[in-house]
Amino acid sequence: MEVLGLISDILIVVLLIWTIIVAGRLAKNLIVFNQSKKELSKLIRQVSDSVVHADRALKEFKKGVNESGKDLS
Repeated sequence: MEVLGLISDILIVVLLIWTIIVAGRLAKNLIVFNQSKKELSKLIRQVSDSVVHADRALKEFKKGVNESGKDLS
């Protein structure tokens, strides 16, 4: 009976160690995921700003073309 208890204790210790290792890996992966998420958010913000800037520039260009067309008439 003592051998069975010892085996079950060793099994529990091994499983606890394995759980701690897996939790550590998960924590590292979550840190990397959060960093990537922040970088992606920053990239999306930059693209959005670029689109807004391009839209404004295009409107100004169209306005200039229309004014130039009126001058030619």
